[in-house]
Amino acid sequence: MSWMRSHPAFFVRCAEVVPSPCCGEELRIIGNRKRKLTSEDGESRVLVVRRLRCSGCRRIIVILPFA
Repeated sequence: MSWMRSHPAFFVRCAEVVPSPCCGEELRIIGNRKRKLTSEDGESRVLVVRRLRCSGCRRIIVILPFA
């Protein structure tokens, strides 16, 4: 977690239960991933996005925020 103290990040989490877009089965959280976002003016931010696995087809889904 020392990286998080020196580089503030925004955590992106979905509060609602969302079915898998591929087969409609339940999605289970498997971890997080850091993504870098650079705005039009050059400012960069770090987003920590959720990684989910479909319990039906086993595909990995990443929930990204709307811009």
